[in-house]
Amino acid sequence: MSEEKKGGANLMPVVIVLAVLLVASLGYIFYLHKVNTVSQEELAQSQKNVEVLQADLDNKIAEIQELGGNVEDLQAIRAQLEEEKSTLENKNSVTTRQLMEFQNKAEGYRELLLRKEKEIAKLKQINDQLVTENVELKEEKNELNRNIKNLNAEREKLNDKVAFASRLKTKDLEVFAVSDNGKEREGSEFRQRHLDKLKVSFQIAENKVAPVGGRDIMIRLIDENDNVLFDVSKGGGTFMYNGRETFYTEKQNILFDNSKQSLTFVYDKGSEYDKGKYILEVFTDDYKMGEIPFSVR
Repeated sequence: MSEEKKGGANLMPVVIVLAVLLVASLGYIFYLHKVNTVSQEELAQSQKNVEVLQADLDNKIAEIQELGGNVEDLQAIRAQLEEEKSTLENKNSVTTRQLMEFQNKAEGYRELLLRKEKEIAKLKQINDQLVTENVELKEEKNELNRNIKNLNAEREKLNDKVAFASRLKTKDLEVFAVSDNGKEREGSEFRQRHLDKLKVSFQIAENKVAPVGGRDIMIRLIDENDNVLFDVSKGGGTFMYNGRETFYTEKQNILFDNSKQSLTFVYDKGSEYDKGKYILEVFTDDYKMGEIPFSVR
């Protein structure tokens, strides 16, 4: 055998080995390309899954916040999803491995959201219970306020009744014309010449409800024109009656002791009485104790 043929025979195994290695390398490269290549459909589906998870997370965060729960863990997951979304949006750098890792994470996120559903249900139950208790407390408060209002109204009525029942009244109220010589004439009609002074006498009727204490007893002499005979120098003044300042003709201060006290007023007008009709009224505090009419002719 020649030297050239012998050399060619020796190179043949090497060529075959190199060819096999080349085919294997190309096959491995093709395999790696196939493994690392993500289809547009898979990428679009993964991006959609991210958006769905984000929407679910936003709803859960809003719902739990409204119920007063803690959302720090969900907000952290929301931030992680934003990073995942940014990665998926870079289409040229996404690998099949990354996509599988995201899918595994997505399953974990969904499982966490299911757990949050239970937490939300518990929070709702607690809030419903609190609302019910709050409604019951409001109803109890309203009922208590109604009772207090009714009690106050009843007490006010009772106080009004007691105040009315404790009012003092005159008994045997009489007026006398006193002439300048001191002669007294009793009646309901007097001549001008007999009326130099006007004497008023009465007894305070017994009233067991009225409290013992100081009283201002006032008389008001009113003519037929509804004018009160009033002179400060003669003992006149003012007091409050029906919320208005009113004149009185004369006043005495007494200690009321519920002993059927008798009182006498002698009013010196200082001038002649006009002819006509008059009314003599007796007051204490802010109410009328009694009255009696008379006339002058």
